[in-house]
Amino acid sequence: MINQYLDKLRDNFLIELNDIERKENRKNNQFINALDEHKCKLAEHQKNITYIKQYASDLQSFLAMKQLEGDVDEICQFIESLSESDLLNRVEIKCNISSSLTDIANIVPLFGKVCIESASKSVMIPKKKQQQAPLVLPRALSLPVESIQVELQQTIENKSHVRGCCILPDGRFILTFPDLNKVEIVKEDGSADFSLNITAAYGVAYNDADNTIAVSSWWFNGVGAQITIIDLTQRKVKKTFAVGVQTTGITTTNKTLLYSKTNKAIQAIDQSNESTSEIVPKNKESFVDVAICNERIYYSSYEYDTVVCCDLKGTPIWTFKNESFIVSIWNFSRQGW
Repeated sequence: MINQYLDKLRDNFLIELNDIERKENRKNNQFINALDEHKCKLAEHQKNITYIKQYASDLQSFLAMKQLEGDVDEICQFIESLSESDLLNRVEIKCNISSSLTDIANIVPLFGKVCIESASKSVMIPKKKQQQAPLVLPRALSLPVESIQVELQQTIENKSHVRGCCILPDGRFILTFPDLNKVEIVKEDGSADFSLNITAAYGVAYNDADNTIAVSSWWFNGVGAQITIIDLTQRKVKKTFAVGVQTTGITTTNKTLLYSKTNKAIQAIDQSNESTSEIVPKNKESFVDVAICNERIYYSSYEYDTVVCCDLKGTPIWTFKNESFIVSIWNFSRQGW
């Protein structure tokens, strides 16, 4: 009886193994056929280029090359698509054998389970340089609100009006004091690490891509009209963007900054070329904080006691307002949305 049961488990296991092997072989064959097809096209293009150089007139050469440009773009798109698919992943077919063999007939329902582990690509294909840098956002895991537990962990005595605050990965705090024109980095124990003089330092956002922080500027009587980038490794100002108006809320992703211009639009600036674009053009509020998460932009309103969610083009998705719960929002943050 045990032999018959083991034979049944073995047969089911082999059937599963063969099915998975056939599927992977079919994917590999389709991939190889696609490569062979584009290889033939490339060989044909090379032959045509040789004939054009030898026999074609200037006009014929020009027209032929324009045709080739379209064909080459199509091949480039195919190559770029490979990096976005899983075809270049290294695939290993593994067998995890069950360890419970004492009472195999009653306890072990399966002889084993076939699974596929996909490793990172062994071949990396770079894409062509984009004309405009998109907002590339990290994916965050969803977390139910009910599971969030609030607990006071530490109290830091501040010196004046704190308007911006963020926590660094190493546990240090960034505090901004617009009335003191200062940004201060505080250690975990509450002692000062170092500080820099920044005019009307208001909002602050951390960029882990290059270990920098971006600081907006606003204070009374129109003080502040720039965004400052601070290098935390070098402990000095790395760059300053003159935006022409006061700014309050600020956030960052990769090489793009998103900030709120007082009584104007929420705007994005590409740090590589300093080009700007409006995300929420109809914003006319003074104190707006802004954050990015999961390809969504969130911004708060001090005047209207609201939090608005919109897509990356600025199209509103939903608006939250509950005056019994939140009023006069100065700042907000996102955590595990």
